[in-house]
Amino acid sequence: MTAITLDLLVVQCHAPYASATANEGLDLALASAAFEKVTGILFQGDGVYQLLAEQSPDGIHQKNLSKVLSAAPIYGVQHLFVSETCLQERKLSFDHLISRIELTPVSIAQVKELVRGAAHVMRF
Repeated sequence: MTAITLDLLVVQCHAPYASATANEGLDLALASAAFEKVTGILFQGDGVYQLLAEQSPDGIHQKNLSKVLSAAPIYGVQHLFVSETCLQERKLSFDHLISRIELTPVSIAQVKELVRGAAHVMRF
């Protein structure tokens, strides 16, 4: 991975539907990118569950985050990262994740590099 300078790095650390936190992070990233800020989203911790392909939150009256994530490039979010370590800890692989979005796997060292290279970091 080449060095990327981001105006905003949104770090998604929470499971998708336990609270509004995941949705708020995605909304911030989309709004930032819509204002032409170079924006990235990093999924780590339980935030990797937001990337699962088979989501059906209709029963709990939540909007499907996979649809929002699929729209990220339309809003200008070009950088989507996922922690390899967090996927492994949860016994997940790319086969379990949404296939229609382009994710860049990152190591722990690369996560540190992303954070250092971002003007602003927001954790959700």
